[in-house]
Amino acid sequence: MKTVIPNIGRDTFDALYDSVEKNIERYRNGEGSWIYDFWKEKGYDVEHRGIDANVVELDHSKDDIDNAIALHEGLSISPMIASSGLFWTIYAHYELPFLLGKRPLTGEDEADAAIVQKYYLCNWDTKDRALERGELSKLWWIVEMTKDNSRTDKYELTREALMQARTTDEILVRSITKSRMIAGRLLEYSLQQRYLGSPLSSEEFRRLTIHLNAVDQTICIDAMDVGELDDAIESFVSWNRGRRERKGAEEEI
Repeated sequence: MKTVIPNIGRDTFDALYDSVEKNIERYRNGEGSWIYDFWKEKGYDVEHRGIDANVVELDHSKDDIDNAIALHEGLSISPMIASSGLFWTIYAHYELPFLLGKRPLTGEDEADAAIVQKYYLCNWDTKDRALERGELSKLWWIVEMTKDNSRTDKYELTREALMQARTTDEILVRSITKSRMIAGRLLEYSLQQRYLGSPLSSEEFRRLTIHLNAVDQTICIDAMDVGELDDAIESFVSWNRGRRERKGAEEEI
């Protein structure tokens, strides 16, 4: 279904975002078209002119990879638009059935309002990590960061990223992995380790991204060539696995 995400001002956005608890029953009902009547009642003139988008029929019972690909391909929006918490906040009202399935509400007003604001909507604070935390924006961005059209399966790295729940946050949140090249090499290494029968655990992947982020404080990792970056990744994983083996041996003594 084609729709238009309207261009609205900060005050119009705040009126909706700040009223979540008052409208919590509407969110529980899973139907979001009321937002336009809400703005009209508040005296805001919201014109249906703005961003053309396709409403994607997501299914919370399907795997994240299926929903992520469907959302990224179906919406047909640019990274600039996808960087807007305003867009995702309004669009969330078209995907409430999916969101209710992914992040069920409890029936307690204050707790449910917090869930809606944290996982359904996105606020304006760029330091708040709202885009990385929101269920919809997170799915869109993980595909944007990992899709590789040069591969036979262009979503192969996306599948690897979503293989472990925490990996998604490591890809999106760590500053060094905001680089498509770095994210690609991390996931390529992780994928190869899986093929070799020694997949990285979520904890190993987390430690690896922390390490590279620390290295980036003194050496610009973006300036490394692919070979240097691959060596840095492999060296740390080898060292970390050796450290664990030594620690295990010491505990047995």
